[in-house]
Amino acid sequence: AVALSTSVTRVLGASDCRAWDRGGPRQKLYAFSGQRGQPVTIEMTGVGFYDTYLKLYDPDGGIAAYDDDSAGAGNARIAGYLLERTGLYTLAASAWPGATGAFALSLRGSAGSLGSISGDVQYSGLQGGSVLVAAYRSPVFSSTTLTASQILLSTRSFAFANLPTGTTYYLGA
Repeated sequence: AVALSTSVTRVLGASDCRAWDRGGPRQKLYAFSGQRGQPVTIEMTGVGFYDTYLKLYDPDGGIAAYDDDSAGAGNARIAGYLLERTGLYTLAASAWPGATGAFALSLRGSAGSLGSISGDVQYSGLQGGSVLVAAYRSPVFSSTTLTASQILLSTRSFAFANLPTGTTYYLGA
């Protein structure tokens, strides 16, 4: 495990586990606890080799974020990523297939902040029944981008609380 606000120097070597999904380069795995809405920045700098690669897995083992070279000079950085849920995250630090050597890894974060969105749904006509209001992380409304939803029955007011700040939300009713 690694804690937030940590920097370590390690070595990728022949005895490290392989990244099965990237053609088998050696990788080191680190776990850290994170809170929903918490921003994290992860950076990996190759000291003994060129071309680092980072992959962040969410608490369910799905890929949350990855990067290859955005820090420049062959180094990887996942910058300002907002953790989508509370739980144990896994970070995979690797290199171009076949590369080994020393690297520096830093994990920085803060407590983050959560916000809310609220409002009223106005309509004209003879609408009966209920109205579904939903917030999405993308203009493509789908179950994978759904962040929150409410079914409005007698009232037409909605409120979505505990949303990570710094994110664009798209509302649909």
